[in-house]
Amino acid sequence: MEQLMVDRLVEMLPPEVRVFSAADLAGVLANSQVAPAVHVIFGGPRVLEVKHDRRSAKVMQIWYAVPVVRNVANQIDGKGARVSASAVIDQTLEVLMGWKASDAFSELKLETPPPPRWIKGLGYHPLAFSTNTAVGTTSPRP
Repeated sequence: MEQLMVDRLVEMLPPEVRVFSAADLAGVLANSQVAPAVHVIFGGPRVLEVKHDRRSAKVMQIWYAVPVVRNVANQIDGKGARVSASAVIDQTLEVLMGWKASDAFSELKLETPPPPRWIKGLGYHPLAFSTNTAVGTTSPRP
């Protein structure tokens, strides 16, 4: 799902907005953070249903798309970054809300995200989405 979301955002967002996967985050420090950008991060699964044979299940996956903007005005309260974030947040919501990545996943549903953060002129504005999928196997046990 991660790569599908990354590909969708790259295709649909303006070219000046960079899109990164969780693997790209390892080397990113506040001083080297590219902005504007959107980071795609897996938030974890929640088991919804386990089939009777206990070999397959329906799970909800939470995914975060985190728009990041840089604005050094009003660093203490983050107001500059909040104002700058509006366009990227709106574009990201438009691209992902209700989008169906493949037949293996349900449409993305907007969920309640963690609060935004402002660090050294960078505004991180997480957006949370859920999707349902099946995991496991239907093949007989050996």
